[in-house]
Amino acid sequence: MLLTVVIAESIAIALLMVLLAVVLNYAIHFVCSTTPLANYPDICASFSALMWEMYLILLIGVIAYIAICVLIALANRRQ
Repeated sequence: MLLTVVIAESIAIALLMVLLAVVLNYAIHFVCSTTPLANYPDICASFSALMWEMYLILLIGVIAYIAICVLIALANRRQ
């Protein structure tokens, strides 16, 4: 039972982190297209590349977070 709750909680937090990344991505694209930053495509391209790196780091972090939560739940279950 505890393991199921921990897995569900970790997946919910992971989905919230992904949602935050998507919102930030759309915010950067909105700012780059509607403000004077549109005149500087190099800056917007840098932001776009930064978002891809953030997605990769986020994916690694989410997988590590879920794995750690599952391991902690399994360790507590055996005691």
